[in-house]
Amino acid sequence: MPPLNVNGAFTMSSFVLLYSTMSITEQFPQALKDLRSSYGMGQQAFATLARMSISSIANYEISTRFPDGFSARRLYLLALKVNRHDLAQVFAKIVADESGELAFYDVHIESESEFHAIRALQLVLKDDRFRAQRKQIAKALAPAQKELQRAAALTRIPAAEIPAVSRRMPVSI
Repeated sequence: MPPLNVNGAFTMSSFVLLYSTMSITEQFPQALKDLRSSYGMGQQAFATLARMSISSIANYEISTRFPDGFSARRLYLLALKVNRHDLAQVFAKIVADESGELAFYDVHIESESEFHAIRALQLVLKDDRFRAQRKQIAKALAPAQKELQRAAALTRIPAAEIPAVSRRMPVSI
């Protein structure tokens, strides 16, 4: 069950506070249980949905096993499908740790094609074989980068000011 505020509503800040002192290996079992609960499924049905064995799900939930990056990525995508971005971040952290991509958990990937597009972009930006395409891509990405920088600046505002700032934000980004 996700953390609730005094009015019984889920709050991301309480989730962050709850899990901030826990390691990812401590966070994962509860995040998986919360995800399964979000789908309203038992372990067998959820294992089928996640294309994993029931023993994997059971062992993950009691902390006797820890998922690899591929399994964590599946859980990440399932969390996004039910708008549980709080849980997606836990699974994404595992993917990031496995792949060495520290910022993976800041990106909400919703499909296989989107994942491959992001990986292709990373390849172009890092691999000298694609040097010629970098300038073109940098120009195309400039408006989005500016928007991301603006959004990142908003995340550093005091919590008490968030409602006022969010009312001033444009509906579409």
